[in-house]
Amino acid sequence: MRASIVICTWKRKGPLERCLLALRDLGFGPSAQVAIVTVHPPGNEESEAAAARIFPEGLVVRTEVANLSLQRNRGAEAAPSDVIVYLDDDAWPTEGWLGRILRPFADPAVAAVGGPVVDPSGRLMRGAVGVTSFGRTYPVEDPSTCETLALSGGNLAVRRVALEDVGGFDENYRYHLDETDLCIRLARAGKRLVYCEDAAIFHESAPGPHRRTAYDRDWHSVAKNQVYFAFRHVRRARLLLAIVPWALQVPKLLRFLVWWATGRLGARAALSCASRLVKGTLAGYRKGLARKPRLPLRAAETGCRARV
Repeated sequence: MRASIVICTWKRKGPLERCLLALRDLGFGPSAQVAIVTVHPPGNEESEAAAARIFPEGLVVRTEVANLSLQRNRGAEAAPSDVIVYLDDDAWPTEGWLGRILRPFADPAVAAVGGPVVDPSGRLMRGAVGVTSFGRTYPVEDPSTCETLALSGGNLAVRRVALEDVGGFDENYRYHLDETDLCIRLARAGKRLVYCEDAAIFHESAPGPHRRTAYDRDWHSVAKNQVYFAFRHVRRARLLLAIVPWALQVPKLLRFLVWWATGRLGARAALSCASRLVKGTLAGYRKGLARKPRLPLRAAETGCRARV
């Protein structure tokens, strides 16, 4: 089964180079019948050059804006294969990873497969988790019995036809919960999701436009998308939408207080994080009430684009 590895990146030249060199060292490329696709928003020229240098036979795709969901969709459009495998730019695979994550697709009922994410020391960062309609994840002991698995977007393989059937990634998610939204839509469309325990990747969270430090993140997008996610997926007890999204932000606000008290965030940074979280929550209500999903990926529109 031929696959394409799609890496969406933005202003992370160093981590992207590490990821691509690891793929090259593991033998990926034309001889392995694997297409490498990197997707770049504006202002990413150094990363584009690095991708072209390490994988001159790869596909370099440019987008008009920095939007992770849009980048994922454009990568799928360009990928010349039936299965698209998404890998984070600040991650790198383990030996034999691709074969293991593709193995479940031997069953034609399987729409998507995900695997564990571990840090460089081998500590599990994300394993098998389920997701609620409010976007809260929870660990599951037996993934095969979970109604809705939330597979990590940094280690995710999707069958093209299944991705097209649900319209691709919702481009209202510029960052955060984009892959979780896709998983819940696939599951509700009756498609099978699989967690593959032995298809792990290494991940070292790199600074970038959405994460300056482990604590100072794009909390505006995090809160906004969590509220928008709830508006998209809560079916019963919709009156809870008035209070639950706010309640979900309380633990984060307390976390900012702890980080300030322990010196991990300065007072000004902690206040800035809290302000962004509150403003993002309000923006999420506006988006949830006013916007419909943006699902542009359709079968007639996909296919390998010309190399840029």
